[in-house]
Amino acid sequence: MRYVYIVLILFIGIGVGIGGSIVYTRYIGNSVQDRQGKSEHLVGNDSDEHGCKGSAGYTWCEEKQKCLRVWEEPCITEKSTTGDIEEVIISDISKALIQKHGDSAKNIQITVSKVEGLYAVGGAKEEMGGGMWLAAKVEDEWKLVWDGNGTIGCALLAQYDYPASIVPECWNEETGTSIAR
Repeated sequence: MRYVYIVLILFIGIGVGIGGSIVYTRYIGNSVQDRQGKSEHLVGNDSDEHGCKGSAGYTWCEEKQKCLRVWEEPCITEKSTTGDIEEVIISDISKALIQKHGDSAKNIQITVSKVEGLYAVGGAKEEMGGGMWLAAKVEDEWKLVWDGNGTIGCALLAQYDYPASIVPECWNEETGTSIAR
């Protein structure tokens, strides 16, 4: 009788395992489509023409010819440092980040990666991590346009006429897709 219970428990266990595998494969798994067949946006599934993953914070640096996170490694090389303008941008962005995020932003290290006319991009790094920021010069002052990680909304970039040479891709809120600019 004891042998029958062991065999019965074994068959039940196998049945549950097979059933669970079927459910996982059919409904969860690695599928990138929902039940209506629409594609979902997966973080990290947004490589640009250079292979940089915008949702992971990587952007293409033309000067260094590689993908990088601007808060970890500025795009500007020794030869292209912009000097005084960089100090002004850092000051304005630091003030804007403190105003937006409070006193906790006082310890953030700001770097400028690229300046192109009235537009700039850079990194913000603190002890536990970092992110990037975008700025536009508005009425003789550098204004914080966006800060964080991931893909930036196309509508926000359009509002400031942000050049594609600085932000080559964006997230289209209407279609729910990442697009090259």
